[in-house]
Amino acid sequence: MAVGQTQYPGAADTAQTLVEPSDWPVVTELRRRIDASETTLPVQTTARLSPSGVVEVEGERVSYTGLTATTLTGCVRGAFQSDGGTAAVGHRGGAKVVEFDGHL
Repeated sequence: MAVGQTQYPGAADTAQTLVEPSDWPVVTELRRRIDASETTLPVQTTARLSPSGVVEVEGERVSYTGLTATTLTGCVRGAFQSDGGTAAVGHRGGAKVVEFDGHL
């Protein structure tokens, strides 16, 4: 059985089956270079991303309020700097965009 898939109701779950799903974290990539002022992030896909949330790009945490099939919209760049995020900076095309789990 894969990690993150429940055994219930056929059997009791264990700590090993109740950890994060095996497809976590959600990862995509930037489609092109972006600069520090952009508030829309062009990504390869938003499939499996939450409708709003926080992603991390090369250490920069970015909150977003919406998405299309290939963009994160309503972005606040450099979010949560006091909790380990970095200031807004430019990023290269192809940089990994990772859904942040919210544990600050």
